[in-house]
Amino acid sequence: MSQQMIYFSTTYGEPVQVPASFARLGRLRSLILSHNRLTHVPMELSALPSLELFNAANNEIAAVDCILPSVRRLLLDDNRLTTIPHGVLRCRRLQVPLPPPLTAVLPSSRPSALPM
Repeated sequence: MSQQMIYFSTTYGEPVQVPASFARLGRLRSLILSHNRLTHVPMELSALPSLELFNAANNEIAAVDCILPSVRRLLLDDNRLTTIPHGVLRCRRLQVPLPPPLTAVLPSSRPSALPM
């Protein structure tokens, strides 16, 4: 694998494990491993200083063993996680998407924010 790689994606594959050699991909910015029956997120990913997007949705992940210090977007939906992993809580750059404002159509047909 080239150490200059900035994007890696493999989806809908056989069960895969993230190889230790990924730790050498210092410029990797996007890692997409969705739908691969992964069971955990390994420590090797902690060594990726440029990783901004990590998509491991739709796997069988029950544990996240690493801290992803530069990740801004993290997709772990549809896994076997039952709590928010401690490593995720320590991702300082993580951007949590906020839902769009709730609107209702009033009789005058003008949208308005719903009261909270």
